[in-house]
Amino acid sequence: MRRRTLAASLGTAALAAAAVPTAVQAKASGRCEDVYTWRNAIVNGGGWVPGIVFNETEADLIYARTDIGGLYRWQEPTQTWKPLLDWIGWDHWGWTGVVSVATDPVEPGRVYAAVGTYTNDWDPTSGAVLYSDDYGETWGAAELPFKQGGNMPGRGMGERLAVDPHDNAVVYLGAPNGNGLWRSHDHGRSWAEVTDFPNPGNFVVTPGDPYSGDNQGVIWVEFADDGRILVGVADPADPLYVSADRGRTWQPVPGAAEALGTADGNRTIPKQAAIDHENGHLFIVTSWNPGPYNGPPATGRGGSIQRLALATGEWTDITPAYDPLGTIPGFGGITVDRQRPGTLMAATENHWYPDEILFRSTDSGATWQTSWDYAWDANWSWPPERTDRFTLDPTGNEWLTFGKVDDGPAYAIKHGWMIDALSIDPHDSDRIMWIGGTVWGTEQLTAWDAQGPLVGWDDAAGHQVPLPVEPFEVGIRVQGIEETAVQDIAALGGTLVSAMGDLGGFVQTDLDQPGAMIRRPNWTSGRSLDFAGLNPDVVVGTGDVEGEVDGHVGVSLDRGATWLTTKRLDGVAGGGNAGTVAVSADGAVIVWSPGDGTTTPVCSTDLGQTWTPVEGLRLAHQAGGAFPVPDQRQEKRHDRISSCDAPSACAVGRRRRIAR
Repeated sequence: MRRRTLAASLGTAALAAAAVPTAVQAKASGRCEDVYTWRNAIVNGGGWVPGIVFNETEADLIYARTDIGGLYRWQEPTQTWKPLLDWIGWDHWGWTGVVSVATDPVEPGRVYAAVGTYTNDWDPTSGAVLYSDDYGETWGAAELPFKQGGNMPGRGMGERLAVDPHDNAVVYLGAPNGNGLWRSHDHGRSWAEVTDFPNPGNFVVTPGDPYSGDNQGVIWVEFADDGRILVGVADPADPLYVSADRGRTWQPVPGAAEALGTADGNRTIPKQAAIDHENGHLFIVTSWNPGPYNGPPATGRGGSIQRLALATGEWTDITPAYDPLGTIPGFGGITVDRQRPGTLMAATENHWYPDEILFRSTDSGATWQTSWDYAWDANWSWPPERTDRFTLDPTGNEWLTFGKVDDGPAYAIKHGWMIDALSIDPHDSDRIMWIGGTVWGTEQLTAWDAQGPLVGWDDAAGHQVPLPVEPFEVGIRVQGIEETAVQDIAALGGTLVSAMGDLGGFVQTDLDQPGAMIRRPNWTSGRSLDFAGLNPDVVVGTGDVEGEVDGHVGVSLDRGATWLTTKRLDGVAGGGNAGTVAVSADGAVIVWSPGDGTTTPVCSTDLGQTWTPVEGLRLAHQAGGAFPVPDQRQEKRHDRISSCDAPSACAVGRRRRIAR
């Protein structure tokens, strides 16, 4: 029996590990059955949260949508998130990708989720809108005649779902790929296309590409106090529409193309919007790319922030004039403070190095402050001194360093990247949450406004100096969200080793704690694991690696506490090609089948420092499960054995059957 209990996971949730017997019930036949309680092995996040949505009526009612891991509701007493879509089964696995969420401002118990993971053929099922009347405790589903992309480009835009606060039976949905604007008149039970809506969008990142070839479509819906409905569309030439008659007719908003459709000559689309109802302003952030992986365009700025006066139709470009890193690459999230009219925040997407910028304005965008800044010496020497408005406390998620240390202005733990989710609590100006490698949050946000500027000028020294500020604290707000893409696990008895997409892998001795991240080899994604059945201290794994130093295969001799990298195999490129690995029962022989599909499987008897081709074994043979185990406590195998010429014999085989 293979000791790996999960391989090639779909990646929709953290591994459900540590099945704990809670009772053993004897039957009349004398046979006993174990009753198990299943729970998550804690990682705390691990995936991406494209949207965080607060209910505008009920305090502490917050939803977080994930791209592959379902929908969550905040639990204020425990400061944790509760999963709401764990009931979704294999037949509809794509519904764990949540492209949008809407919480009803009139009847807060009602919540809606637009679901579907991929719009291409990776996901075999059509999308749906899930609806609940009890805060997500139970759900109904209205299936749609098109797919939705919770894990596709542009998934951080929106929100595409919106409840009409003037008639909460009406819910709108913006759709991708030419499917237009949709509407429900019965609290999401049934849907129909708004056929009079004139523009389904046309913005495509890479035409013809199976992943980035989507028409981004209809992006978001907002409601003005006077009943007007505003809809953002992925069309630089015609990006904003309005209806003044409850959605019966639609007109382009004058001046929208000039304001929203270009930035320094780069075509842009309206990614997100937020309304300041008190001041009558619609704020919109734009970007040259729907995200979330983009950097800056080749030239010029990649986006802008625009303000529309709803009473007069006047457009004002309020893009921050200053960014510590120079040209703005584009924008991710935008949010307004409903307790403090005129206060709004926005995030860049993506600078990547050394960090993203959060902008904050308290005067409707007339002036801005940044979340951090540089102070340069008289010679403009590198690196400059970096000064920050807040500190990040990663307690509980120390793995967020990804094995790095502070390096000048590049901190090991960043403010974030791909910051599309950025939300100020409408009931509490001090609370904000945003995505940035994890869900960050604070309840001290307004301390920012008392800090003043971060950098000043020293006349005597003739250079910039950081000004004294009292930083406030930002901490982890991700507990309860588990959405890692688990590729393989090895359960050693008291130790769980996992290989994970995007995160490399983890070693856990306490399943209530995230444990240690495997960082050498520097796997971008872990792919395969095995351990020696008679010597479980020996663990081997494979992963996709960057650079030319680390090998794809890693070896641990102490149950995953420390790892050794192996020699890079000539001709097998990094960035992928991890393949599958196995180790003999005594830990003496490692067999690795690289994942490039052209390299003959290899074996090693010196912990991967040298590799020898396995003669007679076909290409891309999956090495996993290859070794007979000479121990009566494990299943016996009848295998067909192949040999390789190595300093000591190593053998692999194809399991034909198992006999007990």
